[in-house]
Amino acid sequence: MQKRKTHETRAVSDFTRGESGLIDAELVDLVATCDSALQAAIAAHAPLSRAVAAAIAEVGTAEACLIAIENPRADVSPSSIARIVDRFGHLGAIREALFARPDLPLAVRQSLVRQLSSALADFVAERNWLPRDRVEEAGREAINGLSSRP
Repeated sequence: MQKRKTHETRAVSDFTRGESGLIDAELVDLVATCDSALQAAIAAHAPLSRAVAAAIAEVGTAEACLIAIENPRADVSPSSIARIVDRFGHLGAIREALFARPDLPLAVRQSLVRQLSSALADFVAERNWLPRDRVEEAGREAINGLSSRP
């Protein structure tokens, strides 16, 4: 265990200096087995290939996913973005970073709006500011209004 930890620590150090020398297949394997610090370092790598970004989207921590979607040199596919939304769309920082992306697919944007609407509805209803049925109706109206815009 200590030997693996030392290897991962060295890999993080190499990444921060831009000297990893690892190919995409090795990075994909590493993402699946390493700790969150190394996942974050890999996600910040420039350029970040589509395959490595997909591995991060599938098994990476929320922090690694956030770093990947904020990385301007990351090739994050629409399916990887959708996977990040499925896993971490409930987190405000992830939603905010995704909403800032000009390449965000419409279906993903709508999914994020639904998640945000649900979070806001729960917040308002838990505080008894409005009855639950009225909050849910307002959320549906907001989502339908967004969907009907040109």
